[in-house]
Amino acid sequence: MIQKLDERYIDEIVEIHRDAIFPIWDSLGREYTEEGISEFVIEVFHKGEVFGFFSDGKLVGVIGVEIHKNKDAAEICFLLVNSSFQGSGLGRELMEFVENKIRLYIHRIFLEVLVQNPAVNFYKRLDYEILGKKRNKYVMEKKL
Repeated sequence: MIQKLDERYIDEIVEIHRDAIFPIWDSLGREYTEEGISEFVIEVFHKGEVFGFFSDGKLVGVIGVEIHKNKDAAEICFLLVNSSFQGSGLGRELMEFVENKIRLYIHRIFLEVLVQNPAVNFYKRLDYEILGKKRNKYVMEKKL
């Protein structure tokens, strides 16, 4: 079940981030801190909305989205799925939930993803196209 989250879930979101993303960052030799992730998540709560998927009462997937009405666009700030649920369709379900929620008033959605992140192919399967490269990330977009 997907529901809107509030800041009470920050620690759980950081835990999912640690599980889902830190291994990718480690393999690239990137630095990270849980404090930095917490600050980023709080910023998304303040600028946008965060939704989570619960399984047996436990948060196992989360997506953060920010609406840029002046650009007629939305940005996926993060999509995180607990490693034990990856490949289950949960990521797709969270993406489609957000896309359907904003489709009536927003006509394009974009995201940034590390070039080396295997999720690039996941986003391509969801019809996101690479618009360009910004530092070590792809900027991807989908027209709704």
